[in-house]
Amino acid sequence: EENKILDKMHRQKVSEVEKLSQTVRELEEAVLAGGAAANAVRDYQRKVQEMN
Repeated sequence: EENKILDKMHRQKVSEVEKLSQTVRELEEAVLAGGAAANAVRDYQRKVQEMN
């Protein structure tokens, strides 16, 4: 009985870790996308300044 409880707790923890890993991957992608957008804005601003 105790093993069943421990096994269930372990499965729940594994599931939590998997969800957190997915969240981390999504956050990494968002950070990279944000960085790319910021670079694009800086490039655009630089081009506008060069035109003036």
